[in-house]
Amino acid sequence: MRIFKKCTALLMALIISSLCMIGIGADSSKSGSDLALDVVFVIDYSGSMKDSDPEGLAKEASKLFVDMCDAGQARVGYVLFGTKVDNEYNLTKIDSSASREAFRKSLGSIVYPVSNGTDIARGLTRAKDMLVKNASTTETRYPMIVFLGDGVPSSFEAGRTEQQHNDELEQTLKDLAAHDIPVYAIGLDKSGATDFSVLENIADRTDGNDDKAENFWEVDSADELPHILSEILAKQLRTEVGIETLTCNGEVQSVPVQIPTGTYLANITIFAPNWGKENRESIRLTSPEGYKIGWDDEDMVKRDSSSSYETIQLKNPSAGEWTLSFVGKENDKITMQFLNFSDIKIDLRADKTIITNGGSINFEAFCSTLIAGETNATIFDGADGVLTVKNLTTGAESQVDLALVNDLMSTAVQFTQPGTYEISAEITGKDKSFNAMTNTMTVTVNPYPLQSLSSGAETTYTLFSPFLGIRIKNNASIPMSDIISWDPSETLNVTPEPGGWEDKCSFDYDQAAGTVKVTANKSGNSVIKLKISTTGQELDYTINIKTIPGWLPVLIIIAAIALIVAIIILIIKIKAPRINGLLKISVMLPPELASMTPPEYEIDLSTIGRKGKVTLEAIFAANLTSGGQYSQALASISGFISKLAFESPNSAGSQLKIHLPKIDNSASVQFCGVPVTKAGVKSLSIGMPVNLVYSTMGSEYQFTFTLASGDWSGGDPFGGGSGSFGGGNDNGGFGGFGGGNDNGGFGGFGGGNDIGGFGGFGGGNDNGGFGGFGGGNDNGGFGSFGGGNDNGGFGGFGGGNDNSGFGGFGGGNNNSGFGNNGSSGGGFGSF
Repeated sequence: MRIFKKCTALLMALIISSLCMIGIGADSSKSGSDLALDVVFVIDYSGSMKDSDPEGLAKEASKLFVDMCDAGQARVGYVLFGTKVDNEYNLTKIDSSASREAFRKSLGSIVYPVSNGTDIARGLTRAKDMLVKNASTTETRYPMIVFLGDGVPSSFEAGRTEQQHNDELEQTLKDLAAHDIPVYAIGLDKSGATDFSVLENIADRTDGNDDKAENFWEVDSADELPHILSEILAKQLRTEVGIETLTCNGEVQSVPVQIPTGTYLANITIFAPNWGKENRESIRLTSPEGYKIGWDDEDMVKRDSSSSYETIQLKNPSAGEWTLSFVGKENDKITMQFLNFSDIKIDLRADKTIITNGGSINFEAFCSTLIAGETNATIFDGADGVLTVKNLTTGAESQVDLALVNDLMSTAVQFTQPGTYEISAEITGKDKSFNAMTNTMTVTVNPYPLQSLSSGAETTYTLFSPFLGIRIKNNASIPMSDIISWDPSETLNVTPEPGGWEDKCSFDYDQAAGTVKVTANKSGNSVIKLKISTTGQELDYTINIKTIPGWLPVLIIIAAIALIVAIIILIIKIKAPRINGLLKISVMLPPELASMTPPEYEIDLSTIGRKGKVTLEAIFAANLTSGGQYSQALASISGFISKLAFESPNSAGSQLKIHLPKIDNSASVQFCGVPVTKAGVKSLSIGMPVNLVYSTMGSEYQFTFTLASGDWSGGDPFGGGSGSFGGGNDNGGFGGFGGGNDNGGFGGFGGGNDIGGFGGFGGGNDNGGFGGFGGGNDNGGFGSFGGGNDNGGFGGFGGGNDNSGFGGFGGGNNNSGFGNNGSSGGGFGSF
């Protein structure tokens, strides 16, 4: 006590505590109304304590802490240890003045011995056993140990080694941590030279936090005790300590005391070595409503005092600003410490507790201890909250902020990994007026179902076997996501079952890419049955492989190329202009054949109705009279005549191309006096005769070719050229555009031969070029497009010969090219 009298500063700790629901362990949740602290003070009773704690701070701290607890529910006890456990005071309720006074009196009787050892392990072990035997570790109690000593183990009992001490201490620390019993260690060191590493380790091992020694304090003066004890209580009840100081002026002073909503217990502790009777009698406490508190109202207030401090404890005080008045000695310093707890219980609920992976759960925290005038909105106004999500399978934890939504602290959490989760929340009131841990919920997240995307759980692929080393579509790469769905967080296992497919196919599964690859080696059908699995789920799936011989696609490709080439040639031929104009031919034979010289020959090339190159032999054959004479006269050089060809370069008929064949060494050719040594193309224009000399075997044949006219021939609304351009042959639209309806040029372009639309477009209705393009021969749509209705080129493209749809596309209705595309009746015929 002497240290208190020597203190020059007056220290008063004002502690307002409202005890809130705090979660201890995985499933516990407590509210202030059922809070009950079980405190065991472990006091070093060794000889060294006479030097480390000469003023008896350990006893004073223990008595002060007891008076700060909830007297109606707390239980306290102590263990004195030296070489062994020298004395103990079993856990006892302090709900009466008699029980409290008995405990304080027992503490006051402690006198440190002159010599004694320090077996810390035995002191902590006995305190642990006392708490466990008295059911302090149940959900409704708050067990804790306050250790006060100099922290130097030494001088063990005879027969006990240091290793035995250390082993016991290690096991006891493990047991304390397992039971969630924290040890708050206060190192007493008046000399200032004590090693407290052992106490720091004890505090750290039982703290449950990562930061070392948060539960350890070192003191050498009574001035430090109120704040330390307040901090211990704050840590145990998970709140904050607020501090305010003032200087006394020797007159009445008033201090505002803010008690938050939900407070069920408020402590006012005055720690004052020089606080005398007149000071105690000056204390007044006024409620927010203006009522002065009567000290004899035991249902509302409890007051205790000792030679160095005084405590005032209010039960269920009303919320608001209270006023504490007192008279202190002039210039004395006062420190006020506010320790705020509230009787607020916060519960957590969810819209569901079992979901499929990838789903979300909505969580809401609400107050379950509302009283008249309170709402969730008033409780949570300005509050902060955080939701803790712990995966029990992996141990991973994450936190999600809660927000005030519709008067509740809410959030939504999406789960992306299957497993079992523990969910809890912590809510801190505005200005830290309360701190509440909610109940703990369990959430089950089931894996996303492993299932087939098709009802039959099978798929079929057609492949081709290799052919002469050529591989065309001989493998199928199948993403598993195309045929099944599964939980993306799970590993997908795919295993093919043996079944006779191995000689025809090879199988590979790339787990990283999630892709199956099947490669065909031989033709034939294969059935590959797969076993697909994830954790706890399995699925059967079948892949059918139809393998066609590899020569078939090669043949199809070759045929397709040939068809494309043929179509290109045909298109070129279709687009080529028809041979046209009046060609005059005269010939001078060798002397020995002079008697066979035919007369000058003029032929209308358009009557031949041919496209592209036309040989001189074919030109002669087009006229049975003069042409026959020329064929007979030139029979000896028929090989040359059959290769010499003419071609119209355009549809105007104003020019001809003369294709000269390759000449062998036995003959020579001159064109307009110029020798020709290789095959080539020469031009023949209107009114410009050309001379061609062919010599072989000493005989010379001279040809003269003259292009007399290149104009179009046919009908006349325009004086020749086009057949009929306008009203058509019969009814309307465009009549015939070109060489007439039967022979050459364009057939009829326009209203058709009979009714409407486009008539015939091309070489007439019967012979060549384009047949009819437009209204068809009779009714509508496209008539015939191509070589006419009967013979060549494209048959009918369009409405068919009679009705509608596409007619025939190709070689006409009867003979060659493409068959009928559309037929005579409508739709598509045969292509």
